[in-house]
Amino acid sequence: MCLLDVGSQRSFVRKDLADNLDLKGTNGYISILTFGNRPGRQQITRSVEFRLTAVAQDKPLKWIRALCVPQICGPLDDNPPLLNKWKHLPRCNLSDQFPRGAKEVNVVIGADYYYDFVGNKVRKNAAEDTYSVSVMHRNHRTALESI
Repeated sequence: MCLLDVGSQRSFVRKDLADNLDLKGTNGYISILTFGNRPGRQQITRSVEFRLTAVAQDKPLKWIRALCVPQICGPLDDNPPLLNKWKHLPRCNLSDQFPRGAKEVNVVIGADYYYDFVGNKVRKNAAEDTYSVSVMHRNHRTALESI
């Protein structure tokens, strides 16, 4: 699963996935600072380049450079079925599946590429609550392709 996270300064890919895809790159130091963990730590990591491809469209979306890390986060919780109050959502091309089981995050698209994937189209309901933001190429399911 690919996660969009503007709160992350950089984009990341799980190291085991990058290794399985035989992605080559250069090594460098990064500082890892997590919530409540000061002063953080230095770690050597590989920077790799790949492109994300929409599964349904089978064409390249965007080349990105990401840092390899052993784990991005714990598995994302299950998604429950959509509630009746959200019955308008199936008309949208959602970026996730409802319901779905727990999922591992393989790639995080950080602030360095976030706005290459997120558009500026916003849908609102009658109460002016935002309920969807467009994501370019609308299909969140992605495949990785090495250089």
